[in-house]
Amino acid sequence: MVAFKTDSHMFFLFGFLKSEMENVGKKEVKAFKTYPNALFQLRDEQIELLVKNGDLSEVK
Repeated sequence: MVAFKTDSHMFFLFGFLKSEMENVGKKEVKAFKTYPNALFQLRDEQIELLVKNGDLSEVK
């Protein structure tokens, strides 16, 4: 699952192997729907701090 907003950041929220998990549950989907709003409100400086602290990981 990814959160993407044009002209903004892209956040990888969750991934899984189909061999390990059949599907994402309703609770997880509900939780994942709340994350993008919070993530897209972060300023670049806040994102950099979260990456520095290990709370987010940057994929290049």
